[in-house]
Amino acid sequence: MSDDWDFYQTQIDSKPGSIFVDLGIAQEAPLRDRPRAAYLRVFMRAPRPDGLSSQEEFDALIAVEDAVVAAAEAVGWLYVGRSTSDGNRDFFFYGQDGEAIQAAMIEVMGGFDGYHADMGQRDDPDWSSYFEFLHPSERSRQTISNRRVRELLANEGDQDAIPRVIDHLALFPDMAGAAAFIAAIAGQGFAILQPEAQDEVGVSFSRSGRPSEMDEVCLDLVDAARAAGGRYDGWGCEVQTG
Repeated sequence: MSDDWDFYQTQIDSKPGSIFVDLGIAQEAPLRDRPRAAYLRVFMRAPRPDGLSSQEEFDALIAVEDAVVAAAEAVGWLYVGRSTSDGNRDFFFYGQDGEAIQAAMIEVMGGFDGYHADMGQRDDPDWSSYFEFLHPSERSRQTISNRRVRELLANEGDQDAIPRVIDHLALFPDMAGAAAFIAAIAGQGFAILQPEAQDEVGVSFSRSGRPSEMDEVCLDLVDAARAAGGRYDGWGCEVQTG
């Protein structure tokens, strides 16, 4: 388990969902000594009307999570994330001994009166449950990054209501991709610098805006960079305190 965890909103089977995931473990996964995936589904007692968790049930669900994670780790299984949707909270683990995790989950859930749970497991040596379900898409990773930048700014006393120049960077394997991206964003009010070629071709560009607007702005840039064969690398700005 790494120290780099975060959450994002998504759709799960066409319903509102939230995923909390160990992002850092992606640098090491798949772990060959943990070839099996297991999940524990806990049926929430007081979900919101949209199927997500309620503030009313927050403390109880955290207590369940702490207990099931400790029980899983005690039998050698690694906790990698959870999903919440449609009145359910699913916890995901990777390990080896299927009988041990089954027994551990039955025992720990026996201590939570009023909660019902279900469990499943399967061989998953490539960690497809992690990479194809829990791990965020490029667009979701960008929203996570945007939130982290906004939090850093807020910690420095930034006043979001104050417009400021926001700098962006996109990277491409060649000049042709950079040129295609520049053509795609032309006319959107960006000041675009001449592309710089090193290991990759960097396109730096800027426009006035506010940090709270970056989800809408950046997701379009993510799509445009991908369409041109590159990737959007992020944004930054100076702190504005008034």
